[in-house]
Amino acid sequence: MSSQPPYNYYQQTQPPIPQDLSPSSGYQPYSQSPQQAYSLPDPYAYRLPMAQDPGRGAALAGLILGIGGLFFFPAAVAGLITSIIGLRSVSRRRFAVIGLVLSSIVVGFLLLSAMVALIGHVAAPQ
Repeated sequence: MSSQPPYNYYQQTQPPIPQDLSPSSGYQPYSQSPQQAYSLPDPYAYRLPMAQDPGRGAALAGLILGIGGLFFFPAAVAGLITSIIGLRSVSRRRFAVIGLVLSSIVVGFLLLSAMVALIGHVAAPQ
C-alpha cells in the first residue's frame, strides 16, 4: 500500500502563471478574477408558489359530469353546477363551457319532457 493520500478530483488548484506574464502586466489568475463561477441553484431554496387557477378542477369535473349526465340525470344537475363554478378557470374554460352545454341540454330536455308529461296527464280525458 502506498502512503500517499488519495487523489482528490475536486481539489481546485490555480493554473500556473506563464513566465512572460506578470501581475504588473494586468494578468490575474482565474481564482482572482472579478467574475464569479457558475453555480447550480439550490434545490432546497424557497420558491414562490405558482399562481393558482381557480376553478380548474371544477371545470374538468363539470365536463365529466356533463358527459355522465347523458346517462344519469343527477349527474347532469351536478355537472351544471360545477361547470358554472369552473367558468372561473383560465386554462380549462373550454372544458367548463362544454360541460355547461351538455348539462344544460340534458336538464332542459328532461324538464321539457316532464312538462309534456304533466300537461298530457292533466289534459287527458278521464
